[in-house]
Amino acid sequence: MAVTPTTIQDGDRTAIMRFTNDGATDESSAAVIKVDVSTLTGNASGAACTGAKITKVDFLTSDGTVAIIYNGGTAARALTLPPDYSDQLDFSSYGGLPNNATTPTGDIAFQTEAAGVEYTVILTMIKSYG
Repeated sequence: MAVTPTTIQDGDRTAIMRFTNDGATDESSAAVIKVDVSTLTGNASGAACTGAKITKVDFLTSDGTVAIIYNGGTAARALTLPPDYSDQLDFSSYGGLPNNATTPTGDIAFQTEAAGVEYTVILTMIKSYG
């Protein structure tokens, strides 16, 4: 099965996506783009999505950590999910996790600490335009 992305919702303001890795795909050597904002639906005015701010993370990890990274000229780690753990992290009360990447692309990547890390991650994001 390897890595499976699923779009749960892609609306005017919010996107929710689920990502699973059964450990068969090694994502430890480099960050792997999971949310490519250019593929998300534009808004009702026709503007293309240019960014996504993480407001909630539901996760289950096994056999290692998963770093969630805002992509950019110099990427910035948004957070690291601990190994062998499940939880829900809600950042919506203060508007989500800021994107501190230099020259941000708007994309979000994952990187595992080692080969064989299994995870299920559901990201809830607020979309931004132009």
